[in-house]
Amino acid sequence: MSTRPRKDLDFEKEKLRLEYLFESGIDLAGRTIRIIGPIGDTTYEDVDAQLSELERISPRKAVTIRINSPGGSVYDSLAIIGRMNSSTCPIHTEGFGQVMSAATLILAAGKKRRMSKFCTFMHHKTQYMVGGDHDTIVDEVKQQEREEKLWCEWMAEMTERDAKFWYNAAKKKNYYATAKECLLLGVVDEIV
Repeated sequence: MSTRPRKDLDFEKEKLRLEYLFESGIDLAGRTIRIIGPIGDTTYEDVDAQLSELERISPRKAVTIRINSPGGSVYDSLAIIGRMNSSTCPIHTEGFGQVMSAATLILAAGKKRRMSKFCTFMHHKTQYMVGGDHDTIVDEVKQQEREEKLWCEWMAEMTERDAKFWYNAAKKKNYYATAKECLLLGVVDEIV
């Protein structure tokens, strides 16, 4: 019975691991993670795996998260922000193209925050569709209203505007801001 040497198996395993990381949006040499497209079920999983790898390589060196996202799952975005805050590495964020909805708080959560002058930022009121019996609908609406207020409080913690500003901005269907406006709002520290 012939078996492959352990060294070959370890090499193949490492090659597959690195291919997975690369395909999911990591640049190991540049210490950059990309969040591209809608934020969903696998986005947190990818960011967590990529960040863990970069922490393993160099646990105190800065990591940049580049964002081009229309938003998506609020809970996955909050998980990413929690993971960013627990990292041993300083996390810098950069916005390109679009930073909208659930992606806005990720951009604002960076230690150093940059935004392309060609990027569009969009903050809005919570959107949801609820079905079921009356009590379920009432409970879900209350929870969504609570989360919307929390989101505005967290935006206030990370920007130059208070929670009331963010709550009132969200009353509009969509609140769009340019890079210059995001700089004035304190969402970012620099325009690139």
